[in-house]
Amino acid sequence: GDYCFAELIDVRQYISRVKKIVFFQWNTKYPADVYFPGNVLHDGWKMISVTEFAGSSHDQITMKVFER
Repeated sequence: GDYCFAELIDVRQYISRVKKIVFFQWNTKYPADVYFPGNVLHDGWKMISVTEFAGSSHDQITMKVFER
């Protein structure tokens, strides 16, 4: 029932305890040391919503919500 913000870690070691993923992406690519392992979402996850909106730093931000 708790929330966790995971920006700098590999979430695969915790994924068995995760029930919902809220994923934000924007229309600009940046270099990073860690990327979200997209193949994690192929194992029993369902996208339940997609919302696009303008932010203060980016014209287009996409929020995707996944649940098991």
